[in-house]
Amino acid sequence: MKKRIQKIILTGFSCLSLTACGDPNRGPSDLNMVISASSNGHYAIATNTNQQAILWNLQKHSYKIIWKDANIYSAYFIKNTDDLMFQDDKTNDVYIEDVNGNIIKKFNPGIATFGELATSDLKNYFASDRWFQLHKTNLTTDQTKQFYYYYCGPNYKDGVIPPAGMPYACDEFIGTGQLFNLSLAPDNSKLIGAEGGALQIWDTQSLKRLKQVIANDEQTVATINPDGSYVVTGDIEELGYMQSLHNLKQPGYKIQWSNPPDTTTQAYFSNNPGNSQQILAMKFIDAQHVLVFYGAFPHLFNFATLHAPLSKTKIDPSWNGLVLNPIKYLPLIPNAATDTNYQKDWPLTSDDFSRDQAIDTSPSAHILVMSMAEKNGIIVYQYDPSTQTLTHVWTGEVRS
Repeated sequence: MKKRIQKIILTGFSCLSLTACGDPNRGPSDLNMVISASSNGHYAIATNTNQQAILWNLQKHSYKIIWKDANIYSAYFIKNTDDLMFQDDKTNDVYIEDVNGNIIKKFNPGIATFGELATSDLKNYFASDRWFQLHKTNLTTDQTKQFYYYYCGPNYKDGVIPPAGMPYACDEFIGTGQLFNLSLAPDNSKLIGAEGGALQIWDTQSLKRLKQVIANDEQTVATINPDGSYVVTGDIEELGYMQSLHNLKQPGYKIQWSNPPDTTTQAYFSNNPGNSQQILAMKFIDAQHVLVFYGAFPHLFNFATLHAPLSKTKIDPSWNGLVLNPIKYLPLIPNAATDTNYQKDWPLTSDDFSRDQAIDTSPSAHILVMSMAEKNGIIVYQYDPSTQTLTHVWTGEVRS
């Protein structure tokens, strides 16, 4: 096992944004900060550092700019619907509309969001602000309530204490550039959050924190399997945790996301000895398999690894952990084993931990959507469950 570098104080969450707590809407131009795919795999919405909200039609290979002053962190496609969501950067108004542009709901949560989502019944909205403080808006009454408090960092004075009874966090590790990783269980009953080494599970109605697991190191991402029965995490040390969502009292499993070279990637590892690999994103691509995306130093890691988290055949009894070797390495670019150049026309897999939100999948349609590296566009892949292969089907770029 790798040595852990845990820096958590209390339940530690760190600051975010490309500028390490600076102006939240600054950053390199043409960079997608959030991409969210529709459940049926037909569409995706992206918000970028040009402050555009863009609706991508993944079937017709077309796009439409639907807003020109968008919060760069606000794209979300509401699951199991044809409805999408984004925030106006100037007013903080949030718009929910369908793919035809019909506005379904407009409201103002009173914060600039750094990650937002809504339940598929359009009753509840959840968002993080720039300090990882969590808020819920009742979409029937438009009332917003904060339910998680962060009280450290440059913008808070010494001696500030959280409101009585409200879960809170404080972290010494500031400026990591990661968004609060938020997701909803398919039945809308649980909100899952991951960052700063911790997995948190909330009841969406009562806002009670049902469980907190501190089993990761600093930058942490999480993904829920399609039927909502469990959640898995990953982090910068390739450590993870798997927790049942149907029985939260049941202890979970620690995970080592192993990444040994195989015949496909042997040349890559041989040409790049000493690469340090960190998990940047994890997304389910079908009912049982998850794609894990890495940033590798000093070069890019041009593969996604395919894993089956429920294949508990390699549990190490000495630490009650699950060692998960990849089933396959799936190349993201041509000649991925030997090409280590930074290619503008191919996916952005780097050490920027906000990249988790710029990658999304439709597990039912087996679609993967990723941001382009240095262009305002997306790359779309089709996964074949029968052959466990990933095929590049389209690269879409926004014209100047």
